[in-house]
Amino acid sequence: MINRTGILLWALTLCLPYTVVGQVSNEELRTMRILGDLERESRPFRSNSANGPEVEGDSYLWKNWSPGSLTLYRENKTYEISGLKYDVLNFGLDIYFESDKIKSLDGNLVQSFEYKDSVTQIPHRFVNGKNFTRDGAPVRGFLEVLCWGKVDVYAFTEATLLKPNYNVAIGSGSKNYQIYKKRVLLYSTATELRSLSRKELETLWSERADEMKKFQKINKLNPSRERDLMLMVDYFNTL
Repeated sequence: MINRTGILLWALTLCLPYTVVGQVSNEELRTMRILGDLERESRPFRSNSANGPEVEGDSYLWKNWSPGSLTLYRENKTYEISGLKYDVLNFGLDIYFESDKIKSLDGNLVQSFEYKDSVTQIPHRFVNGKNFTRDGAPVRGFLEVLCWGKVDVYAFTEATLLKPNYNVAIGSGSKNYQIYKKRVLLYSTATELRSLSRKELETLWSERADEMKKFQKINKLNPSRERDLMLMVDYFNTL
């Protein structure tokens, strides 16, 4: 007669080593899950060297891998990521898991993302610009949220690949392509973005202009300085 209890114990003994060997940490499981979810959405990772051997400059908004999170349009799902970089020139997010597991996401797939500066530990939040218009055209790139209120203010960085401008006759200029980045402040009260410049303030303040001039004078604020300008917008949003 077959001893069923003995057979069961024998089977469990055979399975035990494989169970132990096959165990993975929670962090590894999380990485595997995120990789699996993003695999269909990701594209091959491209470093700055992929821009070409004759290209000078950095296409990233910040240099170091920084922890953060991103939310995809698909299913409105958010993922915690151990390392992020925003590639401004190629409009994509590079995601770092391990040295051999680096993925790139097309910026059009990402609704928003956040990262924490590795040096200052200050968090930065970005939203996709394609939901906004500027001069009547959709914005291609991410907008950093500086403040939300009656007036929303964003920092927008654009990257351009400049052609070589070396002049043989006078021996000056650059023989290589160069990545040029420009940061501008934009504001909106809806979905149309406008430059937040000193000239725009009178229109922006509207019927609150006298109060804003008084606030500016008392606090000795210079709207040509970004910090002072943001203090003025923050105050205006409380009126």
